[in-house]
Amino acid sequence: MRILLKSLALTSLLTCGLLTGCGSGGGGGSRAATVAPSQSTSATVATFSLTALTPAQGSDQGNVEVTLTGSGFGPGLAITFDGFAATSVVVVTSETAVCRTPGHPIGTVNVSLSQGLSKSAVLPAAFEFTTTRIQRQGVLDTTFAGQGFFTRDERGTGTSASTEYLYGVTTDNQGRILAVGESGLGRPGINRDMVILRFLEDGAPDPSFGLNGRVTHAGAAGGSGAWDKGEAIAVDALGRIVVSGRSYNLGSPGNADLTVWRYLDNGTLDPSFNGQGFLVQDNAAGGNGWDNGQALALDSLGRIVVAGYSSLPLKAGQGIRDRQAAVWRILENGSFDPTFGAQGVRILTSTTSDEAFGVAIDSRGGILVAGEVGNGTAQDVALWRLDDLGNLDAAFGLNGRATHHNAAGGASSDAGYALALDLQDRALVAGRSVVAGGGTAMVVWRFGVMGALDTSFAGRGFALLDDPGGTAGTSETAYGIAVEPVSGSIVVVGNAPGPATVDATIWQLLPDGALDTSFGTQGVFQHDGAAGAQRTDQARALTLDDTGRVIVVGTSWSLAGDTDFAIWRLR
Repeated sequence: MRILLKSLALTSLLTCGLLTGCGSGGGGGSRAATVAPSQSTSATVATFSLTALTPAQGSDQGNVEVTLTGSGFGPGLAITFDGFAATSVVVVTSETAVCRTPGHPIGTVNVSLSQGLSKSAVLPAAFEFTTTRIQRQGVLDTTFAGQGFFTRDERGTGTSASTEYLYGVTTDNQGRILAVGESGLGRPGINRDMVILRFLEDGAPDPSFGLNGRVTHAGAAGGSGAWDKGEAIAVDALGRIVVSGRSYNLGSPGNADLTVWRYLDNGTLDPSFNGQGFLVQDNAAGGNGWDNGQALALDSLGRIVVAGYSSLPLKAGQGIRDRQAAVWRILENGSFDPTFGAQGVRILTSTTSDEAFGVAIDSRGGILVAGEVGNGTAQDVALWRLDDLGNLDAAFGLNGRATHHNAAGGASSDAGYALALDLQDRALVAGRSVVAGGGTAMVVWRFGVMGALDTSFAGRGFALLDDPGGTAGTSETAYGIAVEPVSGSIVVVGNAPGPATVDATIWQLLPDGALDTSFGTQGVFQHDGAAGAQRTDQARALTLDDTGRVIVVGTSWSLAGDTDFAIWRLR
């Protein structure tokens, strides 16, 4: 059950326009809200105030979205809860801002604002941290869709097999679940549409979104044999839904463009975004091949940061173009940010074929990007850090990039497919590494804030998650990762063989990288047969909701022999 939270409104303000000694904005005080002296020389005093916030209560684990109202909000706004810094601060208007709470011990605290050196405001006893998050056991939550999982076949009344995959998931501030992927809609051939599904908290499709909880889009890049695919999804501070992925262009098959869509809450394309609700870009790296946005994050200014790859020109003797990891930044209006890289895109140039699969914004505004990079003979897991202008941070790793090779001992390829930051801004990268003797293992690496492998994690800087079903030499890959606020426990999802088939697999680790044996069976939960066929199930992404439940999306093979959308929820 979601807890209905009361809003708190304090109407009395103390204006400091003619006073000295106003508060500095630090937490822990008990004064009324204060207003810093105006910098204007006119008779009118510009106020800076915090008058209310909602909700006024939330989990001690943090990550609760809070809306603040007041006046004078602008660039550089900082928000603290009893001295603990809020994250994801977005100034919506001069009177409204949105942030996410930090983790904090239970109790009622002051909320403080500061802006520059001279503006501060405090609301005393404005937010209560409560214990609301569950202790996960690693079992299906049967309050979700009546059984703990949901599947959907897009075949409809057609006779053709239908192909459905989900690749990204998030929740909004109402607890609704949004998942994104692609669907063949029961059509023959490779024609597929980008699909967004939205569910109510109980797992029922949301009837207020699109057509019975479902929205599709095709042909964003103009391809006649359209194949549009959504890879990642997020909800911005205004409740708009942002998706990144790719779309075939007129040269398809074999050529696709980066695509970013934005939808309104009701499931219609947002015309204020690039005039049509989506934008496309091809040929970022000059190869006139595939460009794809495989991950996205929203920064504190509401800008959209997308990570993926762009094709290089063909080299002599090549049949397939090499790829370069790429990062794009897009402004709120749907245009590429001219202050970032080269007109909104930064190609992470190398002499090998590379890709980016994960992106996150750290507390200093740095952009962390995870993926894989060639080492001349195979691939290494890679982690880049960019500054606000898109330049590589020379102090991070080796000239802005950290790598690691041979985690599982197979002396072959390693790759990172997902990225999350912990409370200390350490980067956790989930992926796979080739095992000596064959097969691959799921791996979680942890890198420190300067890019060095953190050897305090699992005793060597990475944790191997291998053979949960007891079958050695098999292929196992992690595709998603999340970090629990405050406690720091780590949830990883991917695919691994179970006792009979490939199963959706969810691991939970303690903050030090050891398996959390209280979760599932000795730290792991596996599930197959969601669509009824007792065949392959795949988990591709996860998120943690406001109560700490794990929401996993992917696909499941059906009795008809095709793939269906699949969503699981664990408690």
